[in-house]
Parts: sequence; C-alpha cells; structure tokens
Amino acid sequence: GGQPCGWSEHTVPQPPRTPPLLPPAHVPPPQDPPAGGAAAGIPRGAQESTQLVTFEMEANGASELPVLCPANRYLRCVLASFNALEAVPPALLRHHGAELRRLHLGCNSITSVDDALPHLP
Repeated sequence: GGQPCGWSEHTVPQPPRTPPLLPPAHVPPPQDPPAGGAAAGIPRGAQESTQLVTFEMEANGASELPVLCPANRYLRCVLASFNALEAVPPALLRHHGAELRRLHLGCNSITSVDDALPHLP
C-alpha cells in the first residue's frame, strides 16, 4: 500500500523536539590579568579590545566609564548619554580624542567641556 515509509497503525505522532533552555552564560571576572593585559600596560579592569569601533554604555547611571584600551586606534564612536558622569573622561580624550568622530555625553552631570576641547579635532 499507500502507507508512508516508517508509518504503521501503531505510530503516534510526536510533537517536534525543542532543545532545553539554557541559563544565561555567566563569565566570572578573571582572577589574574590576561597575558596581554596589565603586562602590556593596559590597566587591570580595562576594556582590552584593540579593535573596538563603537563603545555604547547609555542609560546605566554610571558615574564613570571603564578605561578603554589605549592601544586601540579604531575607536570612532563613544555613546555614553543618560548616565551620571560629572566630567568628560580625560583618559578617553587623551588616548582617543583625535580618532573620535562621535562623542555622545548628553544628559549627564557634565557642566563644562573646556578641558575636553583641546583634545578634539
């Protein structure tokens, strides 16, 4: 007959199997600095990517930004509006000011940008 392959009168259709849900990945902070980190002059706890183009940390209520890798020559955009920053981060401008094309710091507690202007193109 007309029976499909693998089908019999006793076959009960089964719902499709779905993979089990996994909990969100948790990556513990490193206990020791990575080989390229503090040993290479990058401060402990700093963001270490040398190829980061856009750094986005908006609406976090942060009072400071993490240190971005001083060796990164690709950083073009920093979006850090809606936080609690009181000043333009001097290390950010000292290391990346010449390369930045977008710097969004609106809706923070910054009252002056006089110190930042010499570092921007």
